[in-house]
Amino acid sequence: MEKQDSNVLYMPDSRVKRELKLPIKSVGDLLEEAGREVPWLIDNVLAKGEVTDIAGLAKYSGKTTAICHAIVAGAQGKEFVGMATKPARYLYLTEQGNNFADALRESGLVNYPEHLEIVQYKDVAGTKWKDLYQNAAEDVKTLGFDAMVIDTSAKFSQFKDNQESESGAVGERMRHLTYLAQTFDIGIIHSRHAGKNGTGRGSSLFDGEADVCILLKRPDGNHAKNIRKLEAIGRHGEWELNVELTDGEYMALGTDERIEFNRAVGLIKDALPLLGIDVPGKTEKELSEELEGKVGKTTLNEARNWLVEREIVVGATRSEWNKRGPKPMEYWKRES
Repeated sequence: MEKQDSNVLYMPDSRVKRELKLPIKSVGDLLEEAGREVPWLIDNVLAKGEVTDIAGLAKYSGKTTAICHAIVAGAQGKEFVGMATKPARYLYLTEQGNNFADALRESGLVNYPEHLEIVQYKDVAGTKWKDLYQNAAEDVKTLGFDAMVIDTSAKFSQFKDNQESESGAVGERMRHLTYLAQTFDIGIIHSRHAGKNGTGRGSSLFDGEADVCILLKRPDGNHAKNIRKLEAIGRHGEWELNVELTDGEYMALGTDERIEFNRAVGLIKDALPLLGIDVPGKTEKELSEELEGKVGKTTLNEARNWLVEREIVVGATRSEWNKRGPKPMEYWKRES
């Protein structure tokens, strides 16, 4: 069969050729080019050929910290908040000065220098935003890297006055990033600050043009300072997850209720004496009074019962009677 030219249309009922004006692809060509699976660098977070928008309150949500830990997880071949990663390499555009070194040290990224190259805003402040993004994308490919991080867009997109809220200015920049991601087949993380209401600051086109939108914030309720909530929505679906930064890693905790339950489990284990060391156990009332204000009573009871069912905690009633009847159940923890 004669091979067809990609910009020439052959009519099915004739040999007449019609010149096309656009680079039209067949369904088969597009599917072959796209591949069967999403080319994730971080599952559900960042893929090659796509733009991920991450928003959070400045100096409060921990956007830079989370991004650096995600890069480290990929370098180590570990999951990031329960998401599979690939050992990708990143060009990181940072607005920070020398204090960016603190984020590198705290995340452990200093131990994986081959996975990161850095561009500081102070060194490119005179370059127009479109040229800057174009040069950065080309450098990612030249370096043989997989992705670039823009942290934050307010600096590198060079918004003036109230442009961050103007659909024209935002749309132009976001569409250009999409073009670069698809043209160079790289992933792009684009971070921005949240407003006072906790959602991403500026025009809705930030969310509308990005492939994945993630909001990073502290969860509602009385939670530890190292716990964050991720809320994501995009072309691949939506999800939310609570995470905890502990021992240098972000760990997935699940829903708000699961965080409270896990806290209750830990508090109970810390409060109870070890079984077999001739120390009185603690009653339900004593536990409740000791942990009052730290965890809800219903969650406390659920966690205690869960621990007893798994024989992590042992409960026993002494045979003696007090003036009001049988002595209450006392609890001890087994040695782990």
